[in-house]
Amino acid sequence: MNYILTQTNPLRISYKSVGGLPTTLSRDTPPPTTPEGYAYVEDEDFPTDTPAEGKIWSRLLTTTSYGWVEVEQVETEEEWYEVPAWRIRAIAKVTPFGESVLMDAVDAAITAIADPVEKAVAQEVFYHGNTLRRDSTLLTSMATGLGLDDATLDSLFEQAFAIEV
Repeated sequence: MNYILTQTNPLRISYKSVGGLPTTLSRDTPPPTTPEGYAYVEDEDFPTDTPAEGKIWSRLLTTTSYGWVEVEQVETEEEWYEVPAWRIRAIAKVTPFGESVLMDAVDAAITAIADPVEKAVAQEVFYHGNTLRRDSTLLTSMATGLGLDDATLDSLFEQAFAIEV
């Protein structure tokens, strides 16, 4: 049986030795006594059975074990879902749009924003921001205003992500 040293309040794994005790033990006898505020809990082996459909195995630390539970599998975002803003600007500068390029349409859309605060935010986010997320309210509303559909916006992000530097 394997044991793992935990701090009991708050409950968390101890990644350092406490009182000279190891952080993990492999033995058939109960673990040694620990200082107050610490305890060894059973470190359960990874389950051999397959989780139910739509679920995955996830670790759960309790006061008695470091075990496994089935949890809902969460859809993960694509790698390209959030990219450095310069990548989107670079793609917008070379993407044909109307009689010019997409960047010209973005510039015009930002210039046309009437509300001074909203305009300032758009300028900072698009021209000076560190990253842009595909689901950004500002970005998606601007794209809709320019007539870009979801597939086109996805494609722009995928192209931006694929830039090699």
